[in-house]
Parts: sequence; structure tokens; C-alpha cells
Amino acid sequence: MKKIIFIAFSIGILSVNAQRIKLQPGGKITITTKSTIVSEKPAEMGGGENKIESTTTGIINITGENKESYLGTFTGVRMISLNGDGVGFDSDKKKDRESDFGKMMASNINKAIDITVNKEDGSTSEKENKNAEPFVKEEDDNNGHKKSTHNQSIKMTENIYENAFFIIPNEKKTGDKWTVDKSEGGMEIIKKFELKSITENIATIDFSSLRKGTYTNENNGIQMETFIDSKGKGTILVNRKTTLVKKITSSTEVDGTMEIMGRSIPISKNITSETIFE
Repeated sequence: MKKIIFIAFSIGILSVNAQRIKLQPGGKITITTKSTIVSEKPAEMGGGENKIESTTTGIINITGENKESYLGTFTGVRMISLNGDGVGFDSDKKKDRESDFGKMMASNINKAIDITVNKEDGSTSEKENKNAEPFVKEEDDNNGHKKSTHNQSIKMTENIYENAFFIIPNEKKTGDKWTVDKSEGGMEIIKKFELKSITENIATIDFSSLRKGTYTNENNGIQMETFIDSKGKGTILVNRKTTLVKKITSSTEVDGTMEIMGRSIPISKNITSETIFE
């Protein structure tokens, strides 16, 4: 079960004109993510339930703009976690940073990532860096098919900042529904939305999501092929004038398998989340 809370303080958000986002360079959004993940331990590890709770804080800074996008950075500034065995980690503590887990997480703490915010749809993504290893690499397998390899270190921060804005399609009114589908890194993603209400410029939107596909992770030189089939639902509260998301709540069931070094490991997780921006 995963509970996520994003708390955001925004400076310099102006307005949306004809479904375009207006931001002020120098603006800042602080994001705090609280999460609880409950999954099933593999049988060889004794089986049973595994639970991890964590809190991660990061900051988006808007630094400039071009014709299509606003430019900025995202920096993870703190991470706290506690597993079901009572083992904890706090990136503010030196002894924790020097642990094996702390060294593994070092690339995600106090390292700025260049990002862009699309002025048309509010999508936020990592800026292309020609010198960096791509998040997803498309390659041919031995059977003539395409396979996707994900960079694990980048994936860990992929979704932290990308949901700060949400634009409701033009002319949508209470009760209207719409669907967005896309392919991303070997995954097929379908999201369905319904505009439930609008009160004092705050729109309430219910959504459901399906995510299904296979991708390959590479970690420490070991490749892991993972099949994922997840189903989720939830609610978004968004300021329809600024497009700044105020709150997201959701629940997701994740099932799948991981193939690693000739072994097949089942994946089963229940995830709930709550996301707040202010």
C-alpha cells in the first residue's frame, strides 16, 4: 500500500490563457512525498507481508523559458524511510548517508535535474541531456522485436514532479468524460477522466487508469525483465485557472512478474496515494 503526499508551495503562477500555462521565472514548488508500500515477500525470503514507509522532499525551481516550455530544475533534498523490520534511513543523518543504502540513494539527493514544463499541456519532464544515459533505450532483441531498457537511477525520480499541473480540455462541463492513452517505454497506458464538479474554480475529477507492458531494467550490470499489469482509480482536485493541482488521491493494484538470472519472481502490491499541492 503506497500513500503519497506532495505538498507544494508555488510562487509566481499567474494564469492560464486559452489553455496555456503562465509561470514566472524564479517561481518555486516544494514537493513532499509520503508513501507506504505493502507487497508480498518472495517465498525464498520467508513469504508474508513487506511494508515500507517513506517521506521524500524535493523542490522545483523555474529558471527561464523558451517558445514552447518553461525551464527549471528539480532537486531531491531529503528522504526518510522505515521498513517493517524497524530499519530506518534519514538522508539528513550522516551515518545513514554513509550506509550501503545511503550510498545507493546518493544520486537522488541534492542533485539538480533539468526539467521542462510544456506551456500547452502542462506536462513536466526531464530535459534531454545528450551526455546522459537515456531513461528508456529501445533495442532489437534476437527475435526481431523491440525491447525497452530503463535506466534505474533515473526512474526513481521519474514521477515526483510530473503531476504538478493538469489542464481540463476546452469546453468540458460537469459530467463530461474523456480518455487519454499513450505508449511509454514499453508500457501501454490508458487513463479515463470524469469532471465531477467545479466549486470556486476548484475542479474535482475522478479518474481510472490501466498500465500494462514489459520493460527491462539494468541494475549493477544485471538485467531484469519485468511484466506489469496495474489498475488504479482516484480523484484530482485542480485549480482550473492556474492549472496547479491541489490534491490527488488514488488506489492502485499492481501485479506482474520479474525475470532475473533465470528465475521468475511474482510481483504483488497494493498502493494508495494522497497528493497535496499548496
